[in-house]
Amino acid sequence: MSDVRTYGPEGESNEPRAAATNRWTTRDVVVSAALAVPLGLIWVYVWGLVWTTGRAISPELGFLLDGFYIAGGVLVGYVVRKPGAALLGEMIAALVELPLTPFGAVVLWLGLVQGLGVEAVFAETRYRNWSLPIVMLAGLFDALFGWFGYDYWIYGYFQLAVGVQILRFVLKLIGGAVFGGLLGKLIADGLAATGVLNNFAIACDRVREI
Repeated sequence: MSDVRTYGPEGESNEPRAAATNRWTTRDVVVSAALAVPLGLIWVYVWGLVWTTGRAISPELGFLLDGFYIAGGVLVGYVVRKPGAALLGEMIAALVELPLTPFGAVVLWLGLVQGLGVEAVFAETRYRNWSLPIVMLAGLFDALFGWFGYDYWIYGYFQLAVGVQILRFVLKLIGGAVFGGLLGKLIADGLAATGVLNNFAIACDRVREI
């Protein structure tokens, strides 16, 4: 067990910098797909109903609930913990969603920009810090990139009153942090508790916490 990684406070890896932790394996790709494909289906058949209902109650509530549509990047990135994992998770989930939604190919663009938002945060920590604040920040940046990379311009939100723009922007970020970041982490931690992710670093975190 000499290759077991150790983790410091707040989920930060103490692994030697020279270790080849960023090397992808077939297992990493398979697990990324196994996480992202069901999530894409949930977006279409489950969360779509939640979002539609929330938006019918209040348009602003829809902006908050948008956050779960960006959980793919956080979930896969948090589990696999390698450069590009978050982007891959978003893109696979978007590909699953593509033929099943009326939005068409735009979901691929959203998967790209949102995945880059998550990657930006994880890359800033050199893929070594997986604490709750960092994961929630990744969800927030996912929403931020999606907002300015598509929503703000395509839906003409820039034409609205400044107060409405600010409210919707803040709700979008909160939704990303909570439903994308926090909920994505909780799903991953729940899966880790079952033992199905024992070969990943997330399982080491769980052992350390116990």
